[in-house]
Amino acid sequence: MFAAMLAVMLAAAPVEAKYCYSSDVLPAGATFSSPALVVDLEGCTTLELYNSTIGDSGAAAIAQALKSNTALTYLDLSYNNIGDSGAAAIAEALKNNAALTELYLYNNTIGDIGAVAIAGALKSNIALTTLRMNNNTIGDSGAAAIAEALKNNAALTELYLYSNNIGDSGAAALVEALKVNTAVRTLRLGNNNLTCSNHGTQRTGTIDIAEGDRICKCSGLWSSDFCDTDVPGKTALAVVFSVAALAVFVVFVANPKCIRPYRARKQTGRAFDDDDELRGSSDDEDALVGTEA
Repeated sequence: MFAAMLAVMLAAAPVEAKYCYSSDVLPAGATFSSPALVVDLEGCTTLELYNSTIGDSGAAAIAQALKSNTALTYLDLSYNNIGDSGAAAIAEALKNNAALTELYLYNNTIGDIGAVAIAGALKSNIALTTLRMNNNTIGDSGAAAIAEALKNNAALTELYLYSNNIGDSGAAALVEALKVNTAVRTLRLGNNNLTCSNHGTQRTGTIDIAEGDRICKCSGLWSSDFCDTDVPGKTALAVVFSVAALAVFVVFVANPKCIRPYRARKQTGRAFDDDDELRGSSDDEDALVGTEA
């Protein structure tokens, strides 16, 4: 009885955050291309392997370690020349992993086969909330497989698929899936092979599917050639930027207390010194806050 209670208490205890890199998980003198590689994820909660020359064999070794890992929540495998077989190995691990919440696979060489494998994992995975597979070579069949998986996934909230080879049919499949899926809040499809002949719309809380299964919203906040569906992010950011711009105008442009010292300096050609002071400014007016994607 005591042993059972102790086990429950240990399981419920918070895991101390530990940021790991390649040197922390590889055996001494080994690389991700070493034969019979065994990766040790013991104690790691975040594993940053950006641009670590992992390849498919290294991804397979990492996947093997993930199958029994219960602590790692963040894994960055971007820029690592991981292809379909490496993605398939990671997907197999995701089927049994209930800890990982963020997975970055962007800027690799993952195509439709790898995307189909990841989609298979998404059907049963209940932990992953953020998946970044942008800047790969995923096409319509891969997008369609992911779309089908989303119909049965209630965990994923952010999905990044921009800069792939997805066309209108793949994007339409994703939009169709979002009629069923209510968890995804951000879907980015920019810089694909979309015609954007039908512009998408937004509504609070979900992604609006208007008549004709509108695929995407062009001329987004960040780039005019991106076709993104981001709810409610873009609307919120647009409001923030508008309010910030108005505040800057009122405080620094329309306020005569700020204009007079500036004009005086401009007329005399004198530059601002450290000792210069804008008369009448308050601490609140001295702070500007910016936001971004």
